[in-house]
Amino acid sequence: MLRRTLFKRCATATPAAETEGPLRYALPSRWLHWINGAGMISCVSLVLGAQKGYPAWDKCTKEEAAAKTNLMFWHKSIGLSMLLVAVPRLILRFTSVQPRKLPISSIEQMLGQASHTALYALTIVLPLSGAIMGYFGPYGLPFFTTTLQPGSGKFGKALDGDIAGRAYNIHSKAGIALEYIIPLHVTAAVGHQFFQGVNIFTRVNPF
Repeated sequence: MLRRTLFKRCATATPAAETEGPLRYALPSRWLHWINGAGMISCVSLVLGAQKGYPAWDKCTKEEAAAKTNLMFWHKSIGLSMLLVAVPRLILRFTSVQPRKLPISSIEQMLGQASHTALYALTIVLPLSGAIMGYFGPYGLPFFTTTLQPGSGKFGKALDGDIAGRAYNIHSKAGIALEYIIPLHVTAAVGHQFFQGVNIFTRVNPF
């Protein structure tokens, strides 16, 4: 009887990691999560709109070039602001108490951790490489109501074209990766919430 009781308790017990710790991330982290997410989705949407909605720069009419330039201005402005968001978000990630683990399989835990690590990396690499492009290149840094001068101190003159070019290559490849990781992240969250019954959105709800 005792052995049967112990076996039943072990079979139905929830791992300590899934029952210890808070249910939610710290409030600042929850707000920064949604601000960062909205900003990065906006950046991807704007650059895809510029790339897919208009011809290549050398084939654009004057009107198309102006519209495409406007989309890229907002892409760069929001992207630069995301660098200001990513820094405190990363600090909070390592200094605040993290919520308890989700009641999902170890494989799902591992995949979730990998995707989160990739997202954190991209939210730093993308705006940082974009800022480096603007500073070392000839075009400066658009920021909503103005364009900050490039490092050379003169628009149209690059401080270091090689650095700007390498930053552009990194930025382009990281941007392609983000286009795949965002839908994967959203799909996984929706799947956990609505198909597995794991109340994942409670962890990041800012209200």
